[in-house]
Amino acid sequence: MNTTHCLKCMQKLRAGKCPDCTNTAKIQDPRHLKPGTVLKEKYLTGYSIGAGGFGITYIGRDLVLDTRIAIKEYYPSQFSVRNAALSADVTVTGAATVTSGKWNSYEKSKERFLTEARILARFEKDDGIVNVKDFFEANNTAYIVMEYIDGLTLKEHLEQHGAFKVEDIVAKMRPVMESLARVHEQGLLHRDISPDNIKMPTEGNLKLLDFGAARFVSADLDKSITNMTKAGYAPEEQYRSGGDLGPWSDIYALCATIYKCITGITPSDAPQRLHNKTRNRQDIAVPSELGVAIKPALEAAILKGMSVLQEERYQSISELLASEVWFGAKKKKPDYVLVRQSNKEVIALNKNGLSVGRIADSAQSNYIISNNHEISRKHFVITEQNGSYWVMDCGSKNGTFLNANALSPNEPAKLSDEDEIRISVERFVFQTKPTGGDPHPITR
Repeated sequence: MNTTHCLKCMQKLRAGKCPDCTNTAKIQDPRHLKPGTVLKEKYLTGYSIGAGGFGITYIGRDLVLDTRIAIKEYYPSQFSVRNAALSADVTVTGAATVTSGKWNSYEKSKERFLTEARILARFEKDDGIVNVKDFFEANNTAYIVMEYIDGLTLKEHLEQHGAFKVEDIVAKMRPVMESLARVHEQGLLHRDISPDNIKMPTEGNLKLLDFGAARFVSADLDKSITNMTKAGYAPEEQYRSGGDLGPWSDIYALCATIYKCITGITPSDAPQRLHNKTRNRQDIAVPSELGVAIKPALEAAILKGMSVLQEERYQSISELLASEVWFGAKKKKPDYVLVRQSNKEVIALNKNGLSVGRIADSAQSNYIISNNHEISRKHFVITEQNGSYWVMDCGSKNGTFLNANALSPNEPAKLSDEDEIRISVERFVFQTKPTGGDPHPITR
């Protein structure tokens, strides 16, 4: 048993006591791992901090990096049983042999759990979702190691502080929406978005937790579909076996979460809303009628996102974000140019890139300086990648200098506004396009 960290909060003990936690005993569910269990010889597990139909989450500590973590364990309650006092291994209920149908369903869902962890690990630097650090199999089940986030969930914040101002919560949700859009592009759905699955860190952006937890479903588990729904937040298609699920399903839950945050009221269950709609009854209270100060267009957008009929909703996060009512008009990215200092020529930059030297290069737009033999035939290039511009010396004889520092040949350097590029006696300034400036025509 670990005696250096508190198993309730994973802070280091002082004189054998936790400086943060009270001495109140905490009871662990016997189906959950015993506090103090070490996984993969480096992940210390503490008490469980959450459990659902498909998994258990524990507070933990990475004993190598000495950091707090969260550990998600694959544990579909319909198929799993364990008495942690006897063993950490999970047993598949009703699976007499490893070839039984229940065993196969359990194994397929476990592999899906790990596959989705692999995909989510690619989004390590995304601002709006919890970061995946590791994943592995042990104890006849699987685990995902994630960053631990200090702070309140939206549910806890609502309970302690009441409803949010509309503009505040919508702005805070933007990183979540943008991250969700990128994960949807990988074919993954969350299926469990709600105020208790979004964390407000003490610093930084909102983070969506337990991504994909409710998606690990096989055909056999579809019979227990009610275990995959969360009252007020799950769309009606999620209540039906074989329901047509897609990004619009997460959009419903996302907008229902925003609705809860601005009104303090949990929306009615989707099946009840559908029942009311088919009888021409009001299926949901409009926020402005509840006294919420909200612009009509934004209110309509939130209600569209949580329309009970999926075809009436936004069909993708990209479509939702394209509407200016959420965050206003998108700021136009500035146009950048090079200004040659010797004659103040303004040289346009575009997505095809720019090649500067003594001869033309048909692969790129070109700016030719023909009367200076200290300048190489192809001296440097500027390219655009993901909205940023980069300069690279092409192995020139006399070098390319960025803000007086020599560039390493064939190694791109990122450009910032007002940077100076020098080759021989020629100087160029990278800057936003001057008002009324006419770009120099490019020679081909």
